[in-house]
Amino acid sequence: MTLLKISKTFYVFLNILYKMNKHIKLITLIVFLCTFSLILSSCAKKKGGAISKKIEIKKTFYSMGTFWEIKVISTNKNRLKDLKTVDLAIKRVEKLDDVLSDFKVSSNVSLINRYSGIKPVKADAGLLALLKMSLKFYKLTYNVFDVAIGPTMKIWGFYDKHYTIPSKKAINHAVYLDNPLFIKIRGETVFLEKKGMMLDFGGDGEGYGIDEALDTLKSHGIKNALVNGGGQITAIGKDVNGRGWKVGLLDPLDRNKIIKVIRLTNASVETSANYENHFFYKGKYYGHIMNPATGMPAETDTLSDTIIVKNKDFKFPSTVADALSCSFFILNKKQISNVINRFKKPIEVILIKKLNGHLKIYNLVSNS
Repeated sequence: MTLLKISKTFYVFLNILYKMNKHIKLITLIVFLCTFSLILSSCAKKKGGAISKKIEIKKTFYSMGTFWEIKVISTNKNRLKDLKTVDLAIKRVEKLDDVLSDFKVSSNVSLINRYSGIKPVKADAGLLALLKMSLKFYKLTYNVFDVAIGPTMKIWGFYDKHYTIPSKKAINHAVYLDNPLFIKIRGETVFLEKKGMMLDFGGDGEGYGIDEALDTLKSHGIKNALVNGGGQITAIGKDVNGRGWKVGLLDPLDRNKIIKVIRLTNASVETSANYENHFFYKGKYYGHIMNPATGMPAETDTLSDTIIVKNKDFKFPSTVADALSCSFFILNKKQISNVINRFKKPIEVILIKKLNGHLKIYNLVSNS
């Protein structure tokens, strides 16, 4: 009922009331006023309900070589404010891309790589923080997470998409340069000791971007959100229906098929697989996930691996999950179990392998 209709009703009522005797008039007036107040209260609640109703706002963008999506649970009242916060999170990711990209000649990473073997370069604070984490991942993962893998990625053509099979000599030289022990951090500078070395944050850069985007959202009061960077996902709170965020685990042999549904609440899920970036040469399949020990694409029966961690257990949960998912594509089950137990935090791993023409799913959980 609109206020105009209510006003007309009240006017008609006054005319009727004027003609009544004194006692009936008093009783009628009391009843009417009570009813009138309930109507007004109902109108206010409906209006307030419309303002406070939960809605999902979403923005997509392209950065770090992949498509991103940010979802935030808001209300009609806070929609514009929360959209501005989402824009701030997007700008944070884009700024990181300007720092970490191997493909932008003006990026901090490109500058560090360009002066490899020549001189130290001042590093962006974000790059420095991520590099230090990456070097720790190297030690924790049997040396398979290698932030210095750039030379190997380059000679195989995974940077310019001019895929090729390198010579044994080129592979051996790249493996020599891929050594993170040649990376020196002194104060705010980074020095790659050998000429031709290249930093490559493809293994944990997206995860770090997700963590930074969520930190921006949370610092502006967002309590329910999901950030998806190229299939790497971290969520806080719940979705618009008050449930955990729904995430589908794809069949690595048929990406139109979902083989498992995960409900995320304050958790991160990251998947690594070779179906995104690969090429064929003389009928043989070559994937982009490299084994730094051999300088060759990883040879494994693993089709994909998915890592799930709780946000509360790590300062940078998505970064951790991203780095581990890349590493676990190379390691065997025993090695994976050893690695996740080293963290002394709850970590779940879902391995999908192909055995005798069929998919086999393994669930590994840390002892913590």
